Amino acid sequence: MFDIGGIKIGILICEDVWFPEPSRAMALRGADLLVVLGASPFERGKKEIWEDFMTQRARDNIIPALFCDQAGCQDGVTYLGYSMYVSARGDIVKSAKLFEEDYLLCEVDLEEAKRLRRRDTRLRELHIEILEELLNAYKEMENGRG
Repeated sequence: MFDIGGIKIGILICEDVWFPEPSRAMALRGADLLVVLGASPFERGKKEIWEDFMTQRARDNIIPALFCDQAGCQDGVTYLGYSMYVSARGDIVKSAKLFEEDYLLCEVDLEEAKRLRRRDTRLRELHIEILEELLNAYKEMENGRG
């Protein structure tokens, strides 16, 4: 987590965003914006996978999110590109070109998240006891007792 000019930015690396916990941890720590840095090699359906994960994490955590992905070819690997800005509602507002270098210039609406969070209690009503039960269940599974 970084504070830049009074804006708290939560940084995730590539597939961190494929799991709900890292982005939720950033949101609970007060992130105003998620930034996902990626180097995603191309394969069929990858564009849709990234769209699904980015929109879901933004929507789940009521936070705007930026996906910044490598583009082009390097050492025989073709990278997706397709960086994007996703609003706190989970809408893809703007996206970059596929497979080639591009840049996005967009205004990130940090106020939208504040407005939406006033009506949505998911981030205010954290149930520690449920998290503790889940963590204990995972520990038991890891120890072969689940």
